[in-house]
Amino acid sequence: MTEHRVFAAVRDAEGEFLALDDYQAESDEVYGAAQGEVWKLERAQHFHEPSVPSWLAADEGDWPRALDVI
Repeated sequence: MTEHRVFAAVRDAEGEFLALDDYQAESDEVYGAAQGEVWKLERAQHFHEPSVPSWLAADEGDWPRALDVI
């Protein structure tokens, strides 16, 4: 699949809105079971999570620290 088709497929995919607690629980489960390199793709979302250390670091422009604490 070419790059532009990948993004088209993502745009066309169905999504599910989750409450923050549900999202965090699912995220913890998925990342906890992951092995090796993980890529996370998010679309059409807005986050304001100042209690999450990686979000706060990214919001402060400290990308290396954001990646480190994630």
